[in-house]
Amino acid sequence: MCERAAEEQIQRLQCQLRETEEQLQKAAQAGLGLLDQQTELQEKLDEQRIEMTKALEVICVYFVSEILLPTTCITLYCRSVNKKITHLRKMLS
Repeated sequence: MCERAAEEQIQRLQCQLRETEEQLQKAAQAGLGLLDQQTELQEKLDEQRIEMTKALEVICVYFVSEILLPTTCITLYCRSVNKKITHLRKMLS
């Protein structure tokens, strides 16, 4: 009878071991799935960062070429005109 109880105990332990190994396998697969998802999200984040950087560069180029440069040119032209007016006033006085 002791031998039979020992065999049943061994079978129970083997069953528990199989269940534990199955759970471990499922946990490992779930971990790999999460790692894959994280990698995909990181790739998407990198793509978005590149797109945003390009968009910012376009905005900067637009600002410089369409706003800053014309404003600077107008300012320089106005200064030049003011100098000429001042010079003409000095000549007339």
